[in-house]
Amino acid sequence: RAALEGLISRQKIVTGEMRRMVVDWLIEVHLSYRCSEPSLCLTIQEFQTVGVAAFMIGFKHAEEEGGPTLDHLSDMTENSSSPAQIQAMEFDILEAVKFDLS
Repeated sequence: RAALEGLISRQKIVTGEMRRMVVDWLIEVHLSYRCSEPSLCLTIQEFQTVGVAAFMIGFKHAEEEGGPTLDHLSDMTENSSSPAQIQAMEFDILEAVKFDLS
């Protein structure tokens, strides 16, 4: 886990403040639509799944060595996203941007 935290802390694009802003915005949207707490929790979980899947795509695209495994990324979400869910989201993202997987 320490090695993965090191990877995340070295990236300079997405800051902790940016993540807080997105979660705060998600909370505001949920409050404005009077959504339930379970709905908010699921939204934040999906946000995490999209985030770690995008991280994995970026890491693979940069062809860096010694990257995180799906199990490590699942651990980073405190197992709220399974390795299978992360991998499925990775494919969903690539499909959404019409990335050629062949």
